[in-house]
Amino acid sequence: MRQRNDYFKGKIHSDVTKLQMSRTKNPNIPDCSRLNWKTRYLWNEYEMLPNEYEKMLLDQDFTCLICGCILEPDNISVDHDHLTGEVRGLLCRQCNTGLGKFEKRPEKFIAYLERV
Repeated sequence: MRQRNDYFKGKIHSDVTKLQMSRTKNPNIPDCSRLNWKTRYLWNEYEMLPNEYEKMLLDQDFTCLICGCILEPDNISVDHDHLTGEVRGLLCRQCNTGLGKFEKRPEKFIAYLERV
């Protein structure tokens, strides 16, 4: 079984390279040696910095953009377009999962709702 540290060992080199290349364009990107797992995850998946994530939370008043529930730290998903990678907002896990399923086959959902 792979442990978390083993997982990141393979990622750290690419993190360093990506962050070093980006740091020349954006000096606000944090020093890679001090990145925690959440910072690495946000950067690797969405090229998002922690302050951008926190600003998004504040702009949304800590609520899900779909259902309006309060976003708890363990129930937040970054919603993004899987084709372009563009981040659309922060959702609760339930709404993000539902949206992901809907996006794969919207015609099935629409047909079902029209039948009922």
